[in-house]
Amino acid sequence: MTTTYLIAAGAAVLLLHGKRRGADLACAIMVTDLAANRYAVHGIQHSDFLAEPGLQRLGAFGAFVLVITPFLRKHLLGSPGRGE
Repeated sequence: MTTTYLIAAGAAVLLLHGKRRGADLACAIMVTDLAANRYAVHGIQHSDFLAEPGLQRLGAFGAFVLVITPFLRKHLLGSPGRGE
């Protein structure tokens, strides 16, 4: 297992337990994953976003996660004792 899978599994566990940190971690994972894949496509393969359907799907899912997270956070539990 790679570190990315372990972090994603941690985000999933936190989300299943209703924790806000899980949503925050999911956003961080999506941003870094999109940045890494964009670099791989553009910087290494010298390709284009429109020429890569996998990157387009990842971008659409990333946009969905980033748009829905603020609404989801309202219904999740914060850290106890931190006023969230």
